[in-house]
Amino acid sequence: MKKSVFAAASMVMLPFCCVFGAASFENVIIRQQWPWNTDVTIDFDLVSPIGERNDVYVQISAGDEKLDVLANSFSGEMDSLGCGQHRIVWSPVKAGFPGDFAATQLKFTLSAKPAAPLYYVLDLSASNRTDAVYSLTAMDVPPAGGFNTDEYKQAKIAFRKVRAGSFMMGSSADEAGRIDNEDLHKVILTNDFYLAIFETSQYQFYLAGTNSPSEHQYGGIGKLSRYAVVNTSYDMLRGLESEGENWPASSAVGPDSYIGHLRSRTKAGDALPQGYVFDLPTEAQWEYACRAGTTTAWNNGTDLVLYDTYGNETYGKGTSDEIYGQYSDANLDKLGWYISWGGKWMQGGVKLRCGNYEPNRWGFYDMHGNVAEMTLDGLEQEGVENDRLGTATAVEPRGGTLNKIHRVCRGGAWNLLPEKCRSASRASLVKRNVCNGYTGIGFRLAIVKEVK
Repeated sequence: MKKSVFAAASMVMLPFCCVFGAASFENVIIRQQWPWNTDVTIDFDLVSPIGERNDVYVQISAGDEKLDVLANSFSGEMDSLGCGQHRIVWSPVKAGFPGDFAATQLKFTLSAKPAAPLYYVLDLSASNRTDAVYSLTAMDVPPAGGFNTDEYKQAKIAFRKVRAGSFMMGSSADEAGRIDNEDLHKVILTNDFYLAIFETSQYQFYLAGTNSPSEHQYGGIGKLSRYAVVNTSYDMLRGLESEGENWPASSAVGPDSYIGHLRSRTKAGDALPQGYVFDLPTEAQWEYACRAGTTTAWNNGTDLVLYDTYGNETYGKGTSDEIYGQYSDANLDKLGWYISWGGKWMQGGVKLRCGNYEPNRWGFYDMHGNVAEMTLDGLEQEGVENDRLGTATAVEPRGGTLNKIHRVCRGGAWNLLPEKCRSASRASLVKRNVCNGYTGIGFRLAIVKEVK
């Protein structure tokens, strides 16, 4: 009881200014429990017609100056909201303010605009693979039972909206396991995009007119094959004929590539958002979606906690002794499959199966481990130690520069050590038309703004 009274007494009411549009705000309470907690909570009632959904935005100002704060310093309810009570939380610390920052001098302005669909579902289940026509459906809420079912790992691909915003890409100098190519820098993504909730499965690859290249086809290529496709290459996914010898300066793909098939076979009446196409994500888009607002090594808000691989007496205790050069991480055990000597592999995990671990806060599965996910960005050479991101602010970084010969893969894989599976970890594991014999390369589809 004492604790409750103490917390209530510490709440500081902050200024509020409301911008009215199709939707309006009522009963807005903005407060910070400073100095015991610097987070600012924004509670509000969204008033809008029944069935209408809105995205809510927060503008922070100091006097007349609008502040440019990191989008991933916000959490809570902001996307595709219906009428009713909602809460947003803003973290000054994640936005770069000091740990003892008091927000009493700031002004918070709420606005709303009609939301784009929160989800798209691509149905690949047409029976004739060589003359298939796929359908695309928009959704504002998950289906009954959610997306983590066989239906969305086999014949249907579910995409979740990722709203435009800014974040700090890379890792801090003191993050365990980092290497020098993970320069910490601000990235501004000016366009919304959609990212697949799961990695592409073997059956989803098969249904787009291409036999699965995977070495291990669990359960055959039939409908039991809900495991991530591997052994993929850039040639299979986007085609080379449209690119010549250069990395993509545009969104063009070869007509016989996997992504080319998806674009040409989706019904014209089930259009994507105007100006958007199926493609791979850039590595900046990938990391933004992976982090889902976190700044830590893992996307559940934790960092490396290493322990001995062998001997359950040390399981999860946080020791860092290496056994034959291999070790495990107690936090990564919850999020994905990694090096086969440790973690969930020793505890009965299932390699390559999509959605077998915890999702991040935005609902994306297997962003750590399982298979390494190919992105649009390229590198000059295999190995990325000398390929730096730089510290300058980047706006919609895309695809690297011309004449790149290797592809950046993100997220680590089932046969890599824990530190290679971090949110910031970058790997060059695949050439443009071969996968270098590496069996852990897959991909995750995106719906992105077309670049011409």
